[in-house]
Amino acid sequence: MSALVAELETIKLGDARLNRRAQRVLGQLGDKPTASIPTACGGWRETRAAYRLFDRAKVTAEQVLAPHTACTIERLREYPRVLCIQDTSELDYTGKTDIEGLGPLNYESRRGLYLHPTLAVTPERLCLGVLAAYRWAREPGSLGQGKDPTRPLEEKESVRWVDGYQQVNELAESLSDTRLTYIADREGDIYDLFVEAPCPESAADWLVRGQYDRALVEGGTLRQRLAEAPVLARISFDQPGGKGRTARPVHQELKVVRVTLNAPRPPRPAAPRRRGHGDPRPRAPSPRRRGASRVAVVDQPGGGDARTGHREAAVVSLPVANWRVRRRAPNPVGASPTEAKRLEPRSLGGTVARKQDGEALRQGTHFGVQQRTRL
Repeated sequence: MSALVAELETIKLGDARLNRRAQRVLGQLGDKPTASIPTACGGWRETRAAYRLFDRAKVTAEQVLAPHTACTIERLREYPRVLCIQDTSELDYTGKTDIEGLGPLNYESRRGLYLHPTLAVTPERLCLGVLAAYRWAREPGSLGQGKDPTRPLEEKESVRWVDGYQQVNELAESLSDTRLTYIADREGDIYDLFVEAPCPESAADWLVRGQYDRALVEGGTLRQRLAEAPVLARISFDQPGGKGRTARPVHQELKVVRVTLNAPRPPRPAAPRRRGHGDPRPRAPSPRRRGASRVAVVDQPGGGDARTGHREAAVVSLPVANWRVRRRAPNPVGASPTEAKRLEPRSLGGTVARKQDGEALRQGTHFGVQQRTRL
């Protein structure tokens, strides 16, 4: 039994035959990670069996990922520091008009799903596995439509960042010998996340790339304080090229300031619609919008700033900055740089591109998540 198949040894789908089939499918996908399902399965009979597996109501995304997550948590115990990195990937199925349950991506003409995994990586770039995976599809016709600015956080897509930190923080409380650091991109610069983040020694640290120049309780703004702060260190690294972007060297100065953020102003309710369509939906004030949040900020010229909940931000500023670099290129175990590029989250869609049903597509995606992170 391969190490990849062993990840599903404890899977419980309510039927021993389904358990064996799930292991077999994961092994086939792992042997040919860049191939489609028919190619990886090696024949129409095996392909049909894989599709039937994805279509079964018992085969949910949570059950498929659960044994892998349990194995990942056990691997976390072997390391003193683990980075829990979150980001969102598009699964683009624009050309697959026969798949139901898809939604618009950044344009209504582009159709697909969103996948938001939490990837566990050591500071040395060793990928340990996936801790969670949040996936969703937008409602068709929802892009460009006005949204109630006073709606609760739970009704916004951005709730995935706050929920992601809460999951990592709950895990940190059970790992006494492993320090977890939650890392989020600029979409995670949400005041609610700073308020939700506790500060006990057993809690997870957090590092968020800054997007907004926030007002401070002590006066001024965040970037004004950073501009006045002394330079503690400098780092340089090569940023790889990508779609529409050329490779270039990046030079960053590290600065640290401790600040207290002002709570953002409550958004104004939308004006009542005319012609008798009624008032906007009422909403009770949310306690998450009150008070202030204390954060430390690591300056990153040219790329925003990184807010951190680390209790010794000034002392560990250089490793913290390097963790941001790690986020860009966590290498799967044993993968060369070229192979790692092929196995980025954006390539996950190739594994399940032949599915006809959107819900089954979501379940099949989690087989692809596992076989790409545990190569």
